Formats: sequence, C-alpha cells, structure tokens
Amino acid sequence: MPDVQNIFNTILKASLRQKKYNQIGRLPKFFNALDKISIDQFRLNAWPGYEVKTVLSTQGVFMNIESCTKFVNQESVLKNFQGFMQYNGNPKGFYEDFNSSNLDKDRKTVITSHDSRSYQIDGMSDEFTPETFYFKLRDGTENNMVEYFWKRY
Repeated sequence: MPDVQNIFNTILKASLRQKKYNQIGRLPKFFNALDKISIDQFRLNAWPGYEVKTVLSTQGVFMNIESCTKFVNQESVLKNFQGFMQYNGNPKGFYEDFNSSNLDKDRKTVITSHDSRSYQIDGMSDEFTPETFYFKLRDGTENNMVEYFWKRY
C-alpha cells in the first residue's frame, strides 16, 4: 500500500506543477503566483492554492485536496528593514528576528517577485559586504559574492 500512496502523491504533484502551481515549503501545499489577487490597501498578495494529502488506512488510500490561500507581503526585506530603522534606529533587533539559531522564532521565508521562488533566511548581518563575504563553491574554490555573480550571470 505505501507504493500506491507514493504513486498518488507523484500524480497529484505532477498535475499541480503542470498547472503552474509551485510547492512552497516542505508541506504538500501548492500555490499559483500567476493567479494572485492584489490587496493593495494592506500591501498583500493572495495566492490561490491547494493542500494535497494521501493517507493510508485499513480501508484503503484516501486522498484529501483542500483549497488554501497564501498571503504574501508586497514589501521587500529591504523596505521592511528601512521601516524598522526609521522607528528604532538600531538594526540589532531586526537581525535577531531573522536569526534562525533562536529556537523560539520560526525561520523567515522570502519569495522573489520575478520568479516566485522561495528562500529561507538563516540570518542577517551587517558585518560583510558583497566584496568581503567569501564562501566555498562545490568545487572547493573560494569566491566573494561579486566574483560569483560576475562569473555566473
């Protein structure tokens, strides 16, 4: 029976992706950014979507499809940061809010406006610039952000 459940899950996910629904997060929730509804007075976008699940029981395989909505803030992280700085003047609290090592806080997810890809933020810092932040690539070479984007794009 687990094989049947996997087949159902694969078919459901493939059909939703074919209809331009993207999975956001680990849960089986799919949203369509192309059909978003703008709620400008609250600076939000509402993305229609579906949560799909298949469950095994003694009576067989049950499929549950529920409609759901994802509300996405229209403001960028930079705009949020600028607003925070306008009221507080100290970025430390803003950085702490985005620090995933704090177990009391959920990880923040940002979604790009140009291709609707989602990313989780592990932390923020003002200690680095694109020229001073170095990281290792898969092949073992070290690059800073400027070199990486220059080579890649």
